[in-house]
Amino acid sequence: MTRSGSKKLYMAVIMLLLATAYYVHGRNKERQMEIDGYTRQYERLGLELKSGNKLSSALADLDSFTINEYKVTHLDILRYLSLEESNMEFNVKGKESRKVAGAEVFVRRFTLYGVMPYSEALDQVDWLYNTKKVVINHVKLAQMAEGYGDLVKMTIEGTLYGLDKGAKG
Repeated sequence: MTRSGSKKLYMAVIMLLLATAYYVHGRNKERQMEIDGYTRQYERLGLELKSGNKLSSALADLDSFTINEYKVTHLDILRYLSLEESNMEFNVKGKESRKVAGAEVFVRRFTLYGVMPYSEALDQVDWLYNTKKVVINHVKLAQMAEGYGDLVKMTIEGTLYGLDKGAKG
């Protein structure tokens, strides 16, 4: 092989190596962009998973804080509030329906009243408030006439929320 022949071969090898390096560099950029896309997708899916978990938790809370409107009766409401064995009178004033974020929410205004010792009245209000099953709008305690000890006449006005949860319940 002559000197000019080896120069040509040497130049051909260099050109081949440069072309290979350019090709590998281009493929590397493509792969890096692909990896960046997968990383962004991974982060987005992680955020969706977290928000989905929060949504599931919020829906579970909503389910426990609302009564099932599917064929609900007066006794069902008393059971929901754990008042089925109570001596207190429970009256529902009315029921209305509202659309909230595409869901139909049923709102009932109620009055709960009875005569009991002062400590029981406070316990009843405290229990209803802490269950978060109702919203207490107004509480009225009135002292009974002389000779009745610590008995009070208590009236609680509140709001009860419900969703049509279908046949489950």
